[in-house]
Amino acid sequence: MAGATRSTFDAILKEFYVGGVIAQLNNEVLALELFEKAIVDWNGKRAIIPVHVARNDFNSTAQFVPESGTLPTAGNQSYEQLQITAQYQYGRFQITGPAMASAKSGGKGAFISYTDAEMNKLVADVRNTANRVSMTGGACVGYIYEKKVWNTGAGAQVPGAAGGTFFGQLDFAFRGDYTVLEAARANGMATASNTNLWIPVDLVRMDTYNTVGADAVPSNNNFLITDFDSAAGTVKLAFGTDSAITAGANIGPVIVGGATLPGVKDGTAVAVIIRNEQATSAAGAVGLDMSAFNSANAYTYWIEEPVGVQGNLSLATHFSVTRNAKDSLNLPQVASNGSAPPLRSWVFCGSKTNATSLTGAALAIDRIQHSIDSVKVDEPTLAGGGPGRVGGAHEVDVMLMHPRQRQQYIALLQGTIGMRIMSGQGGGPTRKGDAGFMDVSYGDIPIKVSRAVPNGSIFFVNKTSWNLAQLESGKFADLDGAILSRVSGQDSWEGFYRWYWNLVCKQPNCNVILTGLELA
Repeated sequence: MAGATRSTFDAILKEFYVGGVIAQLNNEVLALELFEKAIVDWNGKRAIIPVHVARNDFNSTAQFVPESGTLPTAGNQSYEQLQITAQYQYGRFQITGPAMASAKSGGKGAFISYTDAEMNKLVADVRNTANRVSMTGGACVGYIYEKKVWNTGAGAQVPGAAGGTFFGQLDFAFRGDYTVLEAARANGMATASNTNLWIPVDLVRMDTYNTVGADAVPSNNNFLITDFDSAAGTVKLAFGTDSAITAGANIGPVIVGGATLPGVKDGTAVAVIIRNEQATSAAGAVGLDMSAFNSANAYTYWIEEPVGVQGNLSLATHFSVTRNAKDSLNLPQVASNGSAPPLRSWVFCGSKTNATSLTGAALAIDRIQHSIDSVKVDEPTLAGGGPGRVGGAHEVDVMLMHPRQRQQYIALLQGTIGMRIMSGQGGGPTRKGDAGFMDVSYGDIPIKVSRAVPNGSIFFVNKTSWNLAQLESGKFADLDGAILSRVSGQDSWEGFYRWYWNLVCKQPNCNVILTGLELA
């Protein structure tokens, strides 16, 4: 008979562990910490922030007149109200009675206490999600920046479901957040006919904040995302209509026509905005329903998310205030200005919009300087008749980029800064060479990295122009005096963390997005 072995004693031997639980997850909250937290005055669930949007101008009130001349007509300042609605973020945990007893306080019997294992880490999870949403949350998922013409030849036609007409699918280089698209794919949107993955979107020009149409049958157009490739940085867009459409028409986010149809000028990005509806064909509803929140369908979560930086700077309506410019050249034409065009921001693309390649533009110093300087510029009247963007009152004071984008920026500096040499004390022999840099800036503007910033984009931000508006700051719900509640019929306890907030930019014209850069 064999003697006793370690296996036979396994049940009675103590287990020893070196150190505590090792954190493997990236819990980043940098983006949130940059923005000023504000407990603003709320009227029910709505907060109001007044903004100054127009002044007396040279052509009306602020004139020069000769001696004894007629005084100019009295003018006035103009104001609008940003109406912010809080969005509700929650995190929920549940733990059984035996688990609580086993890990009551940590120490000898457990790695960590149940409080740290579930409650504290739940808070980190909530804030981690909030960090992403603060950059790209809501309807604006990103930007395209190329001029293309849909080929409506027979080989490029995509049939719609039950008679819907869809012409051509084209891949566009895209810089943005794929979270909603990935969630749609995970919910089985891909089929052979593509009709299950139709995601209706608006394409909004970042020079005028007007939606893009087509140069044939401009009404009833229907842009759809029908596929995407996050690794390549592309989305596939299709154009559809339930009306007749002229074969060979120039259809797309950027019109390519004659002098009378100049479309979006080079260097101007086009925002991709999810439409709050379901795609339709001649036979009715098809594809994904993006119009209603459904807890079972993660691709609908965008409806209840706070407005991220991209949305604050790119949505045509900014917290109930319209900011588009009239444009006689738009398709269809836009007859009048929105209520506050000065609330438009600056969203540029590094590549020319008539690029034939899906790759982005190389990061360059002049592109960075152009973005920073633009916030102080008043643009001339646009070709379509509306007012250009108005310069902001504050300078950019921080740059946000993807960690790998910082890698590209440092590469730009290598020829100038080279390698730092660490000399020994008293001028002795060299002891250390260090070719890397973690703390970088541009013109004393600090560069911060966040994985929540899309690869291929840089956000130029003025921190004072933002508020993280909180109806209720983040905390565990304890309205009855206890955070833990018993689960009915079980030896279990549960609780939830809640946070009512939104992100609002009070001065969008003090902020810039540079997109269309090479993926790092």
